[in-house]
Amino acid sequence: PRSLLPSPFFISFGAAAPPARHSRWPGSRCTSCAERARRICKRSSRSLNRSSPSYASPSKIVRTSIARVLTVISQKQKSALREAYKKKKLLPLDLRPKKTRAIRRRLTKYQLSLKTEREKKREKYFPMRKYAIKA
Repeated sequence: PRSLLPSPFFISFGAAAPPARHSRWPGSRCTSCAERARRICKRSSRSLNRSSPSYASPSKIVRTSIARVLTVISQKQKSALREAYKKKKLLPLDLRPKKTRAIRRRLTKYQLSLKTEREKKREKYFPMRKYAIKA
């Protein structure tokens, strides 16, 4: 499928290798995503001719290995962008903390702690009364 092939605007950050604990993950012999995509296309066309389940399972393995490589590449891209925008004043929308819409619109803790002039005067001139009842 065309969607599995990398787009021309795809930025490569070197070889996307899996973590060390996944050194023997399936499909590690072929390196590029394009090659993996070609393999999966061949397998899917073959599996149409033969309806045995033995042809269906390897295509799933190849598909997951493609997804794994693309995930590693996108994670590298995002971390590089985070480093680039670390000292900048504004962040791109996709790098900002997600949270929920309501939380994003909420006042900050500092804004909540601020008091009006009237409140300050009232607290100053009418402090909390301190007294105790003698038993």
